[in-house]
Amino acid sequence: MAAYGAQVQDELQKTLLEETGDIVIKQNIPRVLRQIANQVSIDILLEALDQVHPALQYPIIKALNKLHQDPSLHIDEKRIHTSLIHEAQTYYEMQTIRQLSWVVSPSTQLLIRSLSDKQHRSLELMFRLMGLLYPPQDIQNAYEGIISRDVSLRASAVEFLDNLLDHTINRYLFSVLDQISVEDTIDKGRDLFGYRLESTDQALSHLIQGRDIWLKTCAIAAITGNEPDLVLTAIHQAMHTGAPLVRETAAMMLARLAYAGTQGL
Repeated sequence: MAAYGAQVQDELQKTLLEETGDIVIKQNIPRVLRQIANQVSIDILLEALDQVHPALQYPIIKALNKLHQDPSLHIDEKRIHTSLIHEAQTYYEMQTIRQLSWVVSPSTQLLIRSLSDKQHRSLELMFRLMGLLYPPQDIQNAYEGIISRDVSLRASAVEFLDNLLDHTINRYLFSVLDQISVEDTIDKGRDLFGYRLESTDQALSHLIQGRDIWLKTCAIAAITGNEPDLVLTAIHQAMHTGAPLVRETAAMMLARLAYAGTQGL
């Protein structure tokens, strides 16, 4: 496919951005574009970055990292800043939702593990994005320091990034990187983005209406039937999503709730 070069780029872009379609096929499009090393490939990937399903962001950023090795190709730094801020918001939200008072059950435990995985992926994506703005090896070293259990190594990485990052970005990322406490991180996220997720009901509704298919599915599966109307409304809306897994899970949950209702449960 890559051998066709510029003549297939329009079709690749159209397929990548369409709301429906096979997610596996879409995940391979960035790999094709990174082998067509021209400015159009970079522009297509940058445009798609904040529009596509979250599962496509990693291969897109990976492709951008590869193309960025060519000094003749230009990366729009403003778009990278926007994506960094978006990933920071995702990180803060995942942290906030994880700390809510969840009723312990297999479904909520799966949801919390999935939230943790999403949080770790957001952190990795932030560093991959930073690698498009700053020397990649320096950013890789900093990432290894941030995720290290060595307190001194982590502190050195935080100090390095604090001095390196543009003030605009640092304002959003520093609490993610520093992690003084979970409470401080959550408060910073609320101050920066103004969201209020203060109950599990609000969190479930938020996740079900979100773009992450797996988190939507896990949130629906975590429903107990005692949630308010806003959560049940979100499940009904999920019945119309393009993802079969979400639709099937929503249908099973609604059927279960309907049966429980007929039994007076």
